[in-house]
Amino acid sequence: MKPDNNNEALMAWEYNETALKDTRSLLLDSLSYINELRKQQSLKVISPNCAPPSDREEVFCEELGSIIEKNTTNKLFDKAVDSHKRQQYQKNKF
Repeated sequence: MKPDNNNEALMAWEYNETALKDTRSLLLDSLSYINELRKQQSLKVISPNCAPPSDREEVFCEELGSIIEKNTTNKLFDKAVDSHKRQQYQKNKF
């Protein structure tokens, strides 16, 4: 129910409505993406040679290769994993 008089209450209500719409939109996008993945997996089971449609826009597009190359060169992921493992070991040690 939309408040009438109180300006702060109205602003809070509008913020909640915007957040709710954004959440719904994100959920629908996620469900759409998951549905597409399920369809592709089902097609792969039926026909292992089936290729995914190429008209889809990938998340990282052309940047993925450079990201992987940069990670390989700098070993950022490996360093982060090693650091996390050391922290977990020291935490469990004491």
